[in-house]
Amino acid sequence: MITANVFDIKRFSINDGDGIRTTIFLKGCPLRCKWCQNPEGLIPEIQLWYAKNICVACKSCIAACEAGALNWDDRGIAIDQRACTRCGKCVVACPTGAIRFDAQSMS
Repeated sequence: MITANVFDIKRFSINDGDGIRTTIFLKGCPLRCKWCQNPEGLIPEIQLWYAKNICVACKSCIAACEAGALNWDDRGIAIDQRACTRCGKCVVACPTGAIRFDAQSMS
């Protein structure tokens, strides 16, 4: 079975032509278009995403991260994507949803 990392699904899309369609956005686009509207799709791996505007600075995610991939700096949570093991413990620990994965693997 084929799997892919999906970062968005748009249902009832009517842009770019006649008809209504469902558009599935996959990570790992090999193109580097200057007009790209979805740069989050360029990197093929699933990554952590941080929303500073909803973070309450409780640092529960940092405490939950056994890999040491999360740190606090003057801008909020700093993520070391290379150190992250994608275990999801930080995502579960965050009470506001400020930390989440940017995609999910689907088949």
